[in-house]
Amino acid sequence: MSGHRRATLILVIAAIVGGCTLVPASTPGPSTSPASLTASAEPSPTPAAEASAAPRCPTSSPLVPSAFLEADPACFAGHDVVLTGWAAGSLAPADEGAVTVKPAWLWAATASLYDRPSMAQRLATSGAAAVASVRLAVQPGTAFDLPATPAWVEVSGHRDDPAALTCIDATDGGTINAIDECRAIFVVTGIHAVAGTRAPCPTTSPLSVMAYLRSDPACFPDGVDVTLVGWQDVIDGLCGCVGGQPAQPAPTWLTGIYPQGGWLMPDPTVVHWNSEPAIPLRARPSVGLAWPKAPAWVQVTGHLGDPDAAACPAEYGCASLFVVTSLSVLPVPSRALWFCPAIPVPVDALAPDVAAVCWHGRSITILGWYDPHPQLGEPTFVFTPTWLDPAFAPTLDGQPDAAGMGLFVKPGSGVDLGTLARWVAVTGHFGDPAAATCRATNTSDGSLVTDDWAQRDCSLRFVVTSIGEYLDHPTLP
Repeated sequence: MSGHRRATLILVIAAIVGGCTLVPASTPGPSTSPASLTASAEPSPTPAAEASAAPRCPTSSPLVPSAFLEADPACFAGHDVVLTGWAAGSLAPADEGAVTVKPAWLWAATASLYDRPSMAQRLATSGAAAVASVRLAVQPGTAFDLPATPAWVEVSGHRDDPAALTCIDATDGGTINAIDECRAIFVVTGIHAVAGTRAPCPTTSPLSVMAYLRSDPACFPDGVDVTLVGWQDVIDGLCGCVGGQPAQPAPTWLTGIYPQGGWLMPDPTVVHWNSEPAIPLRARPSVGLAWPKAPAWVQVTGHLGDPDAAACPAEYGCASLFVVTSLSVLPVPSRALWFCPAIPVPVDALAPDVAAVCWHGRSITILGWYDPHPQLGEPTFVFTPTWLDPAFAPTLDGQPDAAGMGLFVKPGSGVDLGTLARWVAVTGHFGDPAAATCRATNTSDGSLVTDDWAQRDCSLRFVVTSIGEYLDHPTLP
């Protein structure tokens, strides 16, 4: 595989297109055990051996990047260590004038060392790094570089280079301290290729997203189909405002800014927002695929290096795009729903977007405090049909006067939520069929957003089919 076909991992950041936001599922932080807070009259003595205990350091050599990163940095203080892994990028010195953090040779090298070869190095607009990686740099005047194409190498070197103590970000008049980031960069003092070292190719099918991303690119020749399974989703925030987009060169189905099929991920975006390895999905229009309009567990067959990629301008990296030739929506296996809570569930223990994935189209009951007054501020988008617009929706909250989840009532359904705030049990569903008709307009500039994004967003609305009193709430007499 030629070097120019490798693609750098790019984090999918919601700020790429302003105005679209998604509140991710909250993750409980570490808690302190009550036992650890127990006080005693006399502090227990600390054995001298414990007080001065050295960090547990790896004893093998060479180390793979993940073992190096997991070890205490004190293990490697003041001496070189040998690492081995799959290297990609260049150690060539950076242009001093184009880099804000000085010294540029330490900060701006594009090389990294990975545990194993990774398709994620080739796929354009992947999510977070799919494998552990160590950033590499070399001091000026060093006469070696990495191979032109990704290769398994052994490198010697060190972190905490003395030059790291001089790292300053010049974008704010030279006042931003970048020392900690520079200390973590591995300064290479020696390198040699390890001939004939290859990771084994996967033999199972279909492959999970992570198994595919961690595989050797040579396992998947250009134009040869492979079958993958995972969550297909449209990444909220990349809403693709139609107004003002520049025209794209042919073939536009490959060069368009937003992939027609969204992304394939290990988990839906409501679980790991902004940190998810993701494979953008494209398809030739003549194939006529019906893409899901809400997060779905799918099996896709497709390939990199599509023949039409030869017609793309080189800067678009079309050969690095995954082109889908077939897609099937499958029942979601229980292992893929590990993030779903039990029902009925109090609304304050529930992230609505997560619930929409867990029980899409199914009737569930949610408990909470009904507030008849909409709590949204100035809306970013105006939705049609109007009854699915969150700007007008009453809410179900975890407690009085708290922000909560919008409740939506379909016209003609006969459901009356009432005007009295109270504890209630509401039954309804996410993924109402009307979501497929949703359109949205950006209020900041009046431009339309893509129908895929609007319809996905509407599928996350909770449509109420009945409401009852929540008589067992602990605060009630």
